[in-house]
Amino acid sequence: MWLETSGWLHLDQGGDSGTGEYSLMALDYLSWTGDVPLFKARYLKLATQAAEFFMHHFKNTSEDGRVMVWPAQVLESYWCTFDPPSQSFVNCCANDSPTISGMMTLFEKLLQLPPDIVTPQETAAWKAFRDNLLPALPLDAAGNIAPAKILSTGSHNSEGPELFAIHPHRVFTVGREVASNTNISIGRNTVASSAWAKSGNSGWNYGINAMALIGDSMGAAAALLERVLMSPAAGYRFPAFAPHLQDFDPSADHFANMNRALQEMLIQSGEDGFFNPTIVLFPAWPCEWDVSFKLWGTLNTTVEVVYAGGKLLSLLVEPSNRASSVKWASCI
Repeated sequence: MWLETSGWLHLDQGGDSGTGEYSLMALDYLSWTGDVPLFKARYLKLATQAAEFFMHHFKNTSEDGRVMVWPAQVLESYWCTFDPPSQSFVNCCANDSPTISGMMTLFEKLLQLPPDIVTPQETAAWKAFRDNLLPALPLDAAGNIAPAKILSTGSHNSEGPELFAIHPHRVFTVGREVASNTNISIGRNTVASSAWAKSGNSGWNYGINAMALIGDSMGAAAALLERVLMSPAAGYRFPAFAPHLQDFDPSADHFANMNRALQEMLIQSGEDGFFNPTIVLFPAWPCEWDVSFKLWGTLNTTVEVVYAGGKLLSLLVEPSNRASSVKWASCI
């Protein structure tokens, strides 16, 4: 039943194997462009087939009658063991938070799709699965996000699976808090208590992204400045590469995560549908920092801001009919 030949990826449905992430990127295409015909022609199936997999692949149920994500592993850290004599998995994880948080965002956004591109039968099936069978996000004794409901023994490396519900799956974000009054305290407390988020700030480490999305302006700003000071990799024409940091030389992740975090400090989606989604400004921006920027938001909207001396000097939203969808998280 191996889904990958590499032990790092065998049963990882929430991380490197990408099911939650690639389906979310497919749906993000529609959020950002509003291009329904192209989305329907090229990307819709990526999301709907991911949903079909989640709805039908896992055969076991928990004591509450909901699906049990088993056999599973937690990213590259906690693996199953395959027992050759019995030809079965032993010492497996169950209900890992990366996979479950990916499902949470996937089914939420599928149910927000325009009714003319999905069938009533699909919508009913997605809603029934989300409401009745989708497992709850596992929490630890302190009420923070846990890596999994059941962990296998021993870790192969150090990652931050508890952060996946924030980045990349965006279940808890300041954008949601501002747009829909969503309670994001679980995500905020999880980032604050995550030793992994603060243990390293280079390459693919995504603590910086989680801090930006959850509104930790001081933490995100410190991590941003630390990354800025990294010198480019020597011997490469393109200066956006960093030196060898984790898996390969040069690192394409280091400055990419930095740039994404910078944008998420300035602008986030409200994650509130495809028709007129909210754009939230300054969700994690230190208000004492001056800034001038022009960035793309959802639904082909550009936002241009000049902010200095603790005051908003100018704001231009194009197209202008989207101005009412722009909200501020802080600093004004």
